[in-house]
Amino acid sequence: MVGPGTHVITVGDNAQATVNGNELVITAVISSAGIGGMTAERKMSP
Repeated sequence: MVGPGTHVITVGDNAQATVNGNELVITAVISSAGIGGMTAERKMSP
């Protein structure tokens, strides 16, 4: 499922993954150097 160009992120306990129709929606809180509490939402087709 992880391929070239895929970003690797670390998610906290508040990370949620839901399936909406044919789309996988992932909402996660991303922690990175200099950036904290940033919310990201990714939509991927199967």
